[in-house]
Amino acid sequence: MMTHVQLTEKITGNVARSVNPLGLRAMMTQQMTAITNQGTYPGPRRVLVLGGSSSYGLASRLTATFGAGADTLSVGYDRPPQGESLGSAGWWNQVYFKQAAEQAGHIARNLNADVFSPATKRAVIEEIQTHFGGAIDLLVYSISCA
Repeated sequence: MMTHVQLTEKITGNVARSVNPLGLRAMMTQQMTAITNQGTYPGPRRVLVLGGSSSYGLASRLTATFGAGADTLSVGYDRPPQGESLGSAGWWNQVYFKQAAEQAGHIARNLNADVFSPATKRAVIEEIQTHFGGAIDLLVYSISCA
């Protein structure tokens, strides 16, 4: 069954209030291809990215996985699709990253939660123990405080 979604531009001032999931997938594919084409480098194998759904956090996650072959855990706080809303760009970035990384044979864990919450801190510890052997090699802190 194919779902048809009407993409409409919603801009307030200079802020986009809508996303194009297909455009985001194309952007992510382009970035992963550019990194892969540069070759590999020795780097971290288990990476925790706090704020990994966009900007420096996403770029760090992309290069760690597709450049150094790292497995990653990202904590982002993004709006998922709901009702008429397609969600946020960061939500889709995490979805497409996870799909591509897992297809390439990497662990790619996403937590959509407030990084400062005690429950999230416990969940991060549990994820590291369960999926990363209880340790990480690199921590990237790229939190946006909006």
